[in-house]
Amino acid sequence: MELKDWILLLVPILFNGIIVFALQKIFEKRQIVRTIKYEYVSELRKRIDISIELHARITRILNEGDHNKDEMINELLREYVSSNLDVYYYYIQNKVVFHKLDVQINQIAYLVQEMVECSHHKNIDIENFGRLVNEIRDVLMVVKKMCISF
Repeated sequence: MELKDWILLLVPILFNGIIVFALQKIFEKRQIVRTIKYEYVSELRKRIDISIELHARITRILNEGDHNKDEMINELLREYVSSNLDVYYYYIQNKVVFHKLDVQINQIAYLVQEMVECSHHKNIDIENFGRLVNEIRDVLMVVKKMCISF
């Protein structure tokens, strides 16, 4: 075989190898990014689940109408506010990953702030307070569904 034949044989093999190597690196990088996003999203969903679980406990206790459990209700409300703020702070720490959730998370922060202000009044408007708690739950459910698309 002549030099020309060797070149025609080896050049396509080398270039195909280089192309396959480059594509493999690109797909590996995408897989790593996808795995990291999944970990962040699963942590956010855990925090949202905790908040929704606390909402259910508060609602169940309030529906029972047992006013002897005021201390327990206050403690659950503090935990509920804390868990919602935990969701918000986790979002702030990882805003780069969750940029699609800006509107919903900011709405949660606004509603939690409103709820905290409402709870500091001597005469708490139960209807308004219940509305805020339910709105927070609704927004958390929307965020949880949006996490699936990540």
